[in-house]
Amino acid sequence: MVSTLDASSQDIKAPKNSLYLEVFGSGGLYSINYERQVSSNLYGRFGLATFKAIDFMGDGPEVDDRITTFPVMIAYLSGDGKNHFEIAGGMLFGVKSEEEVNYKIIDLIAFIGYRYQPPVRGLIFRVGFTPFLSLDNDATYPDNDFFPSAGISIGYHF
Repeated sequence: MVSTLDASSQDIKAPKNSLYLEVFGSGGLYSINYERQVSSNLYGRFGLATFKAIDFMGDGPEVDDRITTFPVMIAYLSGDGKNHFEIAGGMLFGVKSEEEVNYKIIDLIAFIGYRYQPPVRGLIFRVGFTPFLSLDNDATYPDNDFFPSAGISIGYHF
């Protein structure tokens, strides 16, 4: 005889999708991201951001410059339960528009940090180190060559 608890626990499926906002992370100033679990500890992610260009070193905004980025990453989460160590790597593609000229953005990106994600539906929170390594000599976004950064994310796991 199967108990009610056993039958109902078999009906519960672990969520495989996440949607979150990342600020000062792998997409630049901010990005909206969709993530899908592809195996027990691996996740694939893609995002989108578009914003008015600013100088990350504090020199102020450029006149009419706009940046559009697309972070694409694979992440590994360790740990069980709701607290995880996350390490991820990928590419940042994009365009920086200055006046009437468009420059391509191609960077290696990473995330190393903490992730709060319950095994059931609910709030997710991420915070970590998000460095950039520019592979192009065009837009060099967010800065020339290597740029250390940190990011924070909040969203929903479903």
